[in-house]
Amino acid sequence: MAGKKSSSKKLHLPNTRLNKWFTEEDYNLEVELGREWLEGDLNIIVVLFRIDLNKTIVDDLYGEAKAHEKHYHPPVELRVKIDIDESTTSYDVLKVSSRESQPKLIFSIFTQQLEEKNTEVSRGDIIGYNDGVKGVRYFEVFDANYTNISNNRTIMGYKSYWRKISCIMIDKDVFDRV
Repeated sequence: MAGKKSSSKKLHLPNTRLNKWFTEEDYNLEVELGREWLEGDLNIIVVLFRIDLNKTIVDDLYGEAKAHEKHYHPPVELRVKIDIDESTTSYDVLKVSSRESQPKLIFSIFTQQLEEKNTEVSRGDIIGYNDGVKGVRYFEVFDANYTNISNNRTIMGYKSYWRKISCIMIDKDVFDRV
């Protein structure tokens, strides 16, 4: 019957031609090689202290918690690639004195590692890092990079495979788990 339209609608998928040149097997191989370098050869370890939101006591009005009211899940070791951003000296306006420099810790991690360890890095979590000079220093996560679909976080635009987490150093009175 000419001219009769089909009642079934065809599902239109976005362009999938990348699969012709880059398959799931290719993706898995790239991730495996990257993880071998990062977790085996590089082998830099940070410790994640994830906030336990069920046990932490928060203020009813602002939803904030004081340092002694925060509770954490058991620590988890993560193998990462780190970058220490140049430190900046902060000044106390009232006392007109400078504090110790506060460097930023930025680390990259494969999402598969987080999935395998059944953990997540979130804003407000604490990261412990032994800098080799002053011992263990603690940093608070301020950007957990949840949206990681940009081209530089994917392999050929196929799938995201890593995250870049940004942290700021905190004082020992905020967190001290030595």
